Amino acid sequence: MSEQGQKIFKWIVWIIIGILACIAVYRLAEPIIAPERYEKHRPISRAEWMQELLECFGDEKILAETENGELTVTGKYAAVSSMNAIGTRRLSYLTDEELNDEMKTDLAVKYGIIRKKQLDKEITREDADQILKNTMKVYGSPKYYPEYFEVEAKTDVIDADQWDISAYDPENQVMVAAIMGNIPEQGEVLMYTDEYGIAHAKHVDQISEAENGKYAVQVSDVADITELFDSISFSGAANFGSIAGNEKKIDAAEKTRKDPFITTVYAAEEEESTKMSISKWIEDKTALKKDKKTEDTEKCDIEFEVEIKGIDKNGTEKEEINTFLSLTSGGIKMTKKLTYDSNNELTMEESIEGEDGIKIGKGSPDEKDGMEEIGYIKDEEGVKVNIKITQFEICSSGYYQLQNPLDQKNYIEVTAGAEKVELETTANFSAEDKYKIGTVKVPIASTGGIVCVDVNFYFVVGADGELSVTYEIEDPYAGVNVSVADGMKPLKVPSKVNSEVKAKIELNAGFIGEAAIMVFNWDLADPSADVRIYASAESVPLKPEYRLKEPYLGFECTELKVQVPVVKLSVSNGESLLADMLKEMKLEGSIELIKKDDESNSLLKHLRWHAELETDGTIRTEQMSDSQENEDVCTHIELKPKEELESEGIGDKIQGELEDKINSEVDKKIDETGEAIIEKIGKWMEEHLEDKCG
Repeated sequence: MSEQGQKIFKWIVWIIIGILACIAVYRLAEPIIAPERYEKHRPISRAEWMQELLECFGDEKILAETENGELTVTGKYAAVSSMNAIGTRRLSYLTDEELNDEMKTDLAVKYGIIRKKQLDKEITREDADQILKNTMKVYGSPKYYPEYFEVEAKTDVIDADQWDISAYDPENQVMVAAIMGNIPEQGEVLMYTDEYGIAHAKHVDQISEAENGKYAVQVSDVADITELFDSISFSGAANFGSIAGNEKKIDAAEKTRKDPFITTVYAAEEEESTKMSISKWIEDKTALKKDKKTEDTEKCDIEFEVEIKGIDKNGTEKEEINTFLSLTSGGIKMTKKLTYDSNNELTMEESIEGEDGIKIGKGSPDEKDGMEEIGYIKDEEGVKVNIKITQFEICSSGYYQLQNPLDQKNYIEVTAGAEKVELETTANFSAEDKYKIGTVKVPIASTGGIVCVDVNFYFVVGADGELSVTYEIEDPYAGVNVSVADGMKPLKVPSKVNSEVKAKIELNAGFIGEAAIMVFNWDLADPSADVRIYASAESVPLKPEYRLKEPYLGFECTELKVQVPVVKLSVSNGESLLADMLKEMKLEGSIELIKKDDESNSLLKHLRWHAELETDGTIRTEQMSDSQENEDVCTHIELKPKEELESEGIGDKIQGELEDKINSEVDKKIDETGEAIIEKIGKWMEEHLEDKCG
């Protein structure tokens, strides 16, 4: 190498040493000069990591597995502990092998919980949040959720799915059908699956001949589930592919709209007896479902829009609810538009649209679609809300010994997740109330429709004045596992939250999602998640160094403080088999997952807005950072002239405060710039050295 080359090489070496020294010094000082960035990128300890796993899975046993808690977490440690948290029962569905730590690590990489290149590295706080989200997605995803259904049955049943059911009167419970096989006798139990994949069990009360070789069958609900089962064991995902009716076809949908009761018919090749055991009925139906099962269970996009009006044009007290419900799954979109007034008059327009754009409509509803009785809203008060839930999914599993709520094997689990939940609402309201705005009924496909989910959505608003709320939660996930052996374990995952609020006074608004797990007509479990936003507003006092601009004399600005999301999980409303189990176990039926005013909970976001009333009556808002004050963003005020400040004796004080503030902002910008430069250099050096030197 030439002398000049040697000099250049030495300079390069010294530059590299200088850069590395800068990086080292910065990293030592980072907790002080950039605490937020440091917290995000610092290595997480084993004790912290296992506490995070505990908060997600709610299992106290996780902490007992922590060893050497002061050590930092490596990717391999995070992978193994994540798989352990998922649990042996769930892992057995992913693989039949007895797993050691190395195999658990491989599974964690295979299912996207962690990246292979992370295994030998330290895990940062940011990495840990993502690994937790990935773990919960695997735990609750329909794709990886086990599918099985087993029962201890007590009686034989008639397979009415082989009948040609031409009419049904739901009020009097009379069906008209061409019966395949032997004619059922009074007291026997028949089972059938409707066009939405939901199974029903009925007693035969009376049967008589009708026209054209058909029979009129008077039926009634089976009074007690113990008439049919001693125990029930199931697991699977709710399949939203049936929301538009049988086969998800427009022609089937058209038939469904004309007749509210069209069953899924499986005609027998010969007129043979249709009597069989419940177990055989289930086996046949689940086998049929599996033959038609697509690779992924259908999820659902849900959109609600509700408008509640208070007073008509003549000033007469009259409440009207206009509801729009749209469900989209598997290329089929089902839409319901309802108007429900104070006279209990309900009008409904219903349509189904296929991938080809063809629409089929229906009016004059057969029932009130689960909407509750309502009272009056007075004094021109009203509310309007829009809720969008993207890629909604529900999974459930359980075992229940019906004669013994304290059987050690008894457990029930329900999980619900989505990619995104968005809520937008405006209201002028004086008291909190809850309104049911829609019901979705879907089967657990693996059970032949015997187990299904009634998904009920409620809108809740409480306010004392005018408000407008918008918030968005990414990756929302909640669930619960209750077992006699292990007690109650709430399931949740950290979520990203964005929020916008406009208001004049205190408010809270949100929605409740309730997933009732049904076995025929009996509630097995009925958990619900109550998600709220809380905001309070207070007047902003005018500091002595400022004055209002002339157009805003007499005006007052407001500071809005927001907490979102506040989440409460109700395990049961007290009317299910799960409620009986909780009562026997002496456990509370609700858990506050994210509490209001909990400063220690990182999932609870504290947000601030400056709100100012414009001369045209509109409200302008601007979100403030932690370091900003109202005067930094307010457009209604201005600094007093220097002469006025000096005459009031506060000029020097104000000058000093301004200089300190300016200097602070300058230092902040210098730190941010230096941080960005060092970060880019450090990242380049790490990548370069790893690539060239290993």
